[in-house]
Amino acid sequence: QRGEVDKNALDYYDNPMERTVLTQQLMKTGFVKDQYVRLKDEHGNRFWALLSATLLDFDNGQAVYVALNDVTELKSAEDKLQESETRYQSLFESSSDAILLLNNRGMCTDCNEKASKIFGCSKDTIIGEFSYRLSPTFQPDGAHSKHKAMELGRLTLAGQPQFFEWMFLRRNGTIFDAEV
Repeated sequence: QRGEVDKNALDYYDNPMERTVLTQQLMKTGFVKDQYVRLKDEHGNRFWALLSATLLDFDNGQAVYVALNDVTELKSAEDKLQESETRYQSLFESSSDAILLLNNRGMCTDCNEKASKIFGCSKDTIIGEFSYRLSPTFQPDGAHSKHKAMELGRLTLAGQPQFFEWMFLRRNGTIFDAEV
C-alpha cells in the first residue's frame, strides 16, 4: 500500500526485541517456523500473526521469504481457553469435595487431592482405576457395584443426570459413604 515503502520492518513489531530474537534464529538455522508474533498494522493497530520465514541464498545476495497469517481471533480464543483451564484447575484442586473424573467406560482419568486424601492413596493409584473397583463388591441395596456403576454410567451418558448415594472403599479397606 501507499506510504509503506518508507517503513522499516522493525516498525511493524509491537516489541522490536521480538524481531531481533527471530532474526537471530533465522540466521542460525536458516528458517523460523510457526512463531506467534505481535505486530502493528500501518495505523498502529496491534494484531497477532503466525510467522514463518526462510533465508534464501541467491548469486547476488540473500533474501528472506516471510509468510504471515493473521491469527488474532485464534490467539484470543487460545488465551481464553487457557484462562478457563487455569480457573478450572484451581477450582478442581482447591475444592473441599473429592472429585473423580471418569471416562465413558467408568475409568478414572483424573482426581483432585481431596479424593486422594479420602481414599488414602496417591492420585496415581486412583487414576486408571474403574469406579466400581474403588467400591465394595456390593452396594447397600444389594446391587453388585460393577453392574450398578455401569448402569448409572449408561444413564449419565444418555443425558440423564444422576444423583445417588454410593459406598466407596478406602485403600486400607474401610468403607465410606458418599453422595455422587
